[in-house]
Amino acid sequence: MGFQQLYYTSCEVGLSGFPGFQFNAASDDIPPEVMRRVETLTAYDPPGSVPYNADAQTIAACPVNLCYEPADNGSVLANVVFVGSDYSNRFGNYFAHALVTADLVADLGTTLPIEMWGSPIWARTPVGDTRLAHLPSRPAAGGLLDRAAAGDFLAADRRRREVLPALLTAVVTGMTGQRRSTVLIERDSEAAAHWIAAISYLLPSSLARRMSFATYHHRPSFADLDLVATVPDADVDRGANGFASFVQFDLPAGRASEVRVEPWAELLARIGPVEAGELWAAAARLTGDVPHEPDDWFPLLSAALFDLRDLVKEAGPADVVASAMAGAAWLASQAAELRPDDVARLGALALPFLPDGPAALPGLANLAAAAHGALAHDLAVVVEKRATDLRVASLVDPARAGRQYSDDEIPPPRTPEGRAHAAEQCGRAFYGQVDSAAALRLLEWAAAAGLALNPALLERLGERLIGPMVVARPAGGSAADRLAGAWPELRAGALTHLAAVAEESLERTVEVLSGPFGQGVTKAEAAGWPALADARLVAQGRHAGDQRVDVLARLAARRLARPGGAPARGGAVDPGDTWGDDVPAGARHGGARHSGPSRGGPGHGGPRHPGPRDFVLGADVLRLLWPAGPWTPAEARRVLAEVDPRALAGPPVTWLENAIAREDPGAGAGYLDELDRLRQEVAASPVAASLTGAAAEIIARGADTDRRVAAAARKGPASQAAVLVAELDQLRSADNGSVLRRLERLVDKQSPMLLPEVFATFSARALSAYLRAVEAELRPDHARIDLAARLYYAQYRLRRERSRENRKTGNDLVGFLLGLLVDWRFSTLKTVEHEIHRIDRGAAKEFKDWRDVNAGGWMRRQLAERRLKNEETERRAAHEARRRAQEPGKDHASEPRADGGRGAPPRREDPGQPGPERPRGDR
Repeated sequence: MGFQQLYYTSCEVGLSGFPGFQFNAASDDIPPEVMRRVETLTAYDPPGSVPYNADAQTIAACPVNLCYEPADNGSVLANVVFVGSDYSNRFGNYFAHALVTADLVADLGTTLPIEMWGSPIWARTPVGDTRLAHLPSRPAAGGLLDRAAAGDFLAADRRRREVLPALLTAVVTGMTGQRRSTVLIERDSEAAAHWIAAISYLLPSSLARRMSFATYHHRPSFADLDLVATVPDADVDRGANGFASFVQFDLPAGRASEVRVEPWAELLARIGPVEAGELWAAAARLTGDVPHEPDDWFPLLSAALFDLRDLVKEAGPADVVASAMAGAAWLASQAAELRPDDVARLGALALPFLPDGPAALPGLANLAAAAHGALAHDLAVVVEKRATDLRVASLVDPARAGRQYSDDEIPPPRTPEGRAHAAEQCGRAFYGQVDSAAALRLLEWAAAAGLALNPALLERLGERLIGPMVVARPAGGSAADRLAGAWPELRAGALTHLAAVAEESLERTVEVLSGPFGQGVTKAEAAGWPALADARLVAQGRHAGDQRVDVLARLAARRLARPGGAPARGGAVDPGDTWGDDVPAGARHGGARHSGPSRGGPGHGGPRHPGPRDFVLGADVLRLLWPAGPWTPAEARRVLAEVDPRALAGPPVTWLENAIAREDPGAGAGYLDELDRLRQEVAASPVAASLTGAAAEIIARGADTDRRVAAAARKGPASQAAVLVAELDQLRSADNGSVLRRLERLVDKQSPMLLPEVFATFSARALSAYLRAVEAELRPDHARIDLAARLYYAQYRLRRERSRENRKTGNDLVGFLLGLLVDWRFSTLKTVEHEIHRIDRGAAKEFKDWRDVNAGGWMRRQLAERRLKNEETERRAAHEARRRAQEPGKDHASEPRADGGRGAPPRREDPGQPGPERPRGDR
């Protein structure tokens, strides 16, 4: 369609119909609002230095304003020149030739608006005909500016190249961010046009066509354009406020506002306007379009830069390094969208320009991600190898490398070639001068990466590094625990060291086997090392208390099956082994390591025959299995029954003696029963001949007591009780628990009818000990009804015997019993009464009377006391009547009674009868 044209000046003939400033001529159908925009955009005031009487030469030297303003309703490109005086000789006239187009790209073609500077198409004088034809599309610009001219302009002055990145950043930021004009102060409009051209050529053409500009404006602060140029003597604030209020570049004065220069601006300025178009074209080929956001430019341009080798040379070393890093990041983010060939080509081109040392790590990580994302295998291999070299160096010497690096910074290799290279580099590091800490770091990284390291090297590391570390920290928490399972060979080496430790210290080995590392040691792994297998059994028993005796029996059987009947001893110490000298003290046990085959075996070191102080089961085994103390009687009985008698020598006999001699009456009846059975079983066992001291005396005395009790059994339970009471009276209180328990069992199993006879044999000491022993069973929380009934019957019968000793025993017994029963519930006491009734009715009647008076409620006590009083009165009257009947012929009516009345005296109360006591409240 072409451009619509407008002329604006002060003239006599124009569209207004009267003289003055007006549109002299215009093409048809230009909207009024567009005409108003043109009028505002092209307004012109000459610089302040131009006088009213300026001559033609001065007027011709005035700045030319080539201005451009894109818009959806019509983009305007205008050329404004100062012409001095108008038709009326009034000074200040200018002439504006404006072009209007709805499609700048279609009408202007590849020509940029700034390239119309100095074009011959611009008119400078008014015409008589007010109608203007359309200017054809794609007119030949014929201007004075192109990329070469812009490049020459910048090259002519070093200061221009220095200010260009900031100016470019300011203009683009004002266009794409917060809308803001950039003011450029230059010596003349021609220089300003070259600046605008340079900016336009550095930008992608699409953005350059959206950049509004003016090569001259007298009052730039009033111009709403992206880049406004002016001259020093125009109406512009060149003070500090001007630079603070506007983004302003005063190039003649060498001053500029503060601008944070963007990396893409630095790169483009370095490339220059001549080659920038080629760089943007290469970027567009990669993505199909140029991103609208400037934040996305630098990584894209950096990647595209390496597709243009000649441009790489144009950029400075620092720019190339920064571009290589940014390009790698962009490739990583866009790998899935790019062609694999592009990723491989650009990544390979950028890789040599990454910085040396640790600074390259982000770039390497990004290139690795890009290579894997685009399936660019060759690039991935090269990148992984270089990254691995850096990672290994940092692990060997973090101080020299700066620090250690994470997997986020240096991802582990993924390609087979990269993994093989990493394994090779680790191996070289291990065989070099590397300390244990560095070796551990290398192992951790190799394990995380899943590298296949040399098996022999791994076994050596396991034996000399991991094993000592595991032993040093048996409770776990070190990296060695995690690493031990990473490779079978490493674990085998660690087990080799642990097996050597087991030969020297069972306790330390059990601690290790109780920790994280040892809990995973299998039976098959420990089978080749007798001492290690023993320690594994002990560790199992230590954690499972109910299996300790089983473990002890198995351990005894294993050791007895070995040649010589004793544990095999391990290999010798290698004094020249210096690996891991910095492992904490105590981890190496003097530097010992096994000198036999790596897998171990029952033959290493040869059998060693036990000496006089060697035992199959040592004290260390017993302490480890029973850390809380000696055996209980039940455990000792199991040991006696399940452990091979040949192993019960030395420390086991001592522990058995402790179990025999140690009495704990407070442990309960079950403990004493087990202790009694233990003593009997030991007495019948061959091990009895090995006992010494108190244990031997206890067994001998117990056997003698058993014989006497067995002999007395033919005479009855009272004779048996007499034997036990005699034994009890001879023992210290601390040693009488077993005999006392036998006495308890004798009482419990006898018929109630025989109990008075049994208790008649009790001495005062025996009775007191017995009552203390059964007291717990007669408290309200236990309330053993059968025992209470049996004891009540026994005292009932004893108190009615003629023997003073028996009556005293009965009184002691009833006093003890009723002192406890008074706290029982009334309902429980009724059950006791029923149980006594089954034995003896009289005893039950007596117990019922005591219960009603002492354990009933207030009403029950009152009724019971009244009933007992009536019964006593009736009993006395009956007794008196019988007495009188036995004395016939005597007048008894006048005889005084014992109670002060007359008639028969009351019956004499039985001295052993427990009379009613003071009520204690309802239970």
